[in-house]
Amino acid sequence: MSVTYRIYTKDKNRKGIIGTITPHFISFSLFEGTGYWQGEGEKSLVIEIITECNGGKDQIIQDIASDIKFINNQQAVIITKSSTHYIEI
Repeated sequence: MSVTYRIYTKDKNRKGIIGTITPHFISFSLFEGTGYWQGEGEKSLVIEIITECNGGKDQIIQDIASDIKFINNQQAVIITKSSTHYIEI
């Protein structure tokens, strides 16, 4: 069983964001979009990480999101988590 985490943040300081993730995960995806915070549109970034479901990952993801919140000077960063079944070809 695997888990998909998504972290939703403002699209700025991308190099810092990538640097925050890479010590913990060898692969992840970045998706660009437009998000709205308090009625205002902004460039947003969704970070998607698919990993095995084992202990400690929730805390690592929360630490990454907290670091991103700090480096982007944001009031909030959102994390979602869902069960995932994938086939690697």
